[in-house]
Amino acid sequence: MLSYAVSFAGHFKADVIFSEPNQSSAGKIYVKGSRYRMEHKEDGQNVVIIVNRDTGITRVLLPSKKAYLVMQNTDPRSLMNNPFESIKYTETRIKPKKTGSETVNGYKCDKYVFVDNGTKLITEWVSTSLGFPIKMINHSSNNSVEIKSIKEGALNSALFELPSGYSTMKTGRTPKSATSQEASTQTQAVQKECTRAQNTQFQEFRVEGKGRETDVSSIEKTVNPDEKLVIRITADCPVRPESKGKVSLYQDIYKKVQEMQFTLKNGESKTWELPDEKQVKYTIFGIYGTGSIMVSMHQGKLEAKQKVALAKEMKQKSAKQESTPSLSKLRMSPSSFSTLLHNAERSYSNGDTASAVLDLRKATLSVWDSVPLKVVNAVLVKDTSTYTPKPDNVYKPGEPIYIHCEILGHKLKRVGNVYHVGLGADFVVMSEDGTVLGRKENVLTIEKSTPLPNTEFYIDLTYTISGLAGGTYKIKTTIHDRNSSKSATLLTPIKIEE
Repeated sequence: MLSYAVSFAGHFKADVIFSEPNQSSAGKIYVKGSRYRMEHKEDGQNVVIIVNRDTGITRVLLPSKKAYLVMQNTDPRSLMNNPFESIKYTETRIKPKKTGSETVNGYKCDKYVFVDNGTKLITEWVSTSLGFPIKMINHSSNNSVEIKSIKEGALNSALFELPSGYSTMKTGRTPKSATSQEASTQTQAVQKECTRAQNTQFQEFRVEGKGRETDVSSIEKTVNPDEKLVIRITADCPVRPESKGKVSLYQDIYKKVQEMQFTLKNGESKTWELPDEKQVKYTIFGIYGTGSIMVSMHQGKLEAKQKVALAKEMKQKSAKQESTPSLSKLRMSPSSFSTLLHNAERSYSNGDTASAVLDLRKATLSVWDSVPLKVVNAVLVKDTSTYTPKPDNVYKPGEPIYIHCEILGHKLKRVGNVYHVGLGADFVVMSEDGTVLGRKENVLTIEKSTPLPNTEFYIDLTYTISGLAGGTYKIKTTIHDRNSSKSATLLTPIKIEE
């Protein structure tokens, strides 16, 4: 079930306050749909951050130098300097729990809490009318971000474009905001460290991809820049034969000194030995799609016996990782589809209808991997209790829109004796001619586990849209399969009464 309230009338400007335990700073923020602009001062100079969520691009401007830096919204530098992109990225890794509604700075907000391994990381208040966070608190660092003195109204599009006369920054350094610990605290929540043998710093952890094929899931680690660093990674993915990713090394948060790409088959390992001359302080491990790796890092001197013991332990841990058998072990090849249908027909003819149904299920599973993700039997309903079909697609302003549909072709990810289904969705509202009026990513997250492969999967979508004038519009819902690279789109025409 999805119930998500979004407004596209909320173009606004406001003050943005960044607070730390012993200090705070103020700036300005301008929001227009999927684009926003932040202005503040860092070390006495003006800094402008322009984010476009449609293109996934962030630009950091230094007006005094007429210079700018371009990066992806998911770039570690962006996540550590921009709390709004940091919270958006966190939503892809930790499902927030809605704990109620509160009024913050004059706006009704839904309150969400992010919890990881029993630890409360972040609390967020999202305005139901603006579709934007009004307040965020990082409980680990006690930092916060708050939007105040909000003024709604039309904004000049030039605010969100690169000014003329600016050139690309030639230095690796970009300004750091007062809430730069937002992303690092989240990644540190999964950090596991221990000390083995005297003068040896050892870290061991797992990095799992949880996005689409073009997405990068990453974990950041801090190391001692004055010691030699040895990094060893081993591909160990339960759902695919190989893992792709990269290891990025930074001398500081902004200065990358090296990046190593890798593609490893399950069981394969790769090792890098980095001298202390590189002065590496931060390492970021990224995984594309749904791959996964085991990582070990150590610094200092290891005796020969310790090296042998470490290699043996890594091998044993890799072997113990629960492998996921391919569904082909349960299913026959597509060539068996006809045979299974024939068996079902024979069972039916003999009066054994139960066996006929089971054979039909086996036939479906034999070709399920080749089925593209598809939304079928989509229907507008009056409610999600009786599922009475709605006779038309006409709605009053602010009236809930209920859509019931079936999903085909979702990946059945098997882990041990359990099958997992993972789906997510993005939401776009367009005018009749296709102009995008607003969007919201990751509005839907479904995680379902069953002891048997479930090919019958239904979802209910509830959209409450305010701020639209009377007229004809289109709702575009894109469903993403979190266990594969499959996606499907549902286009729903609606009409808002005058």
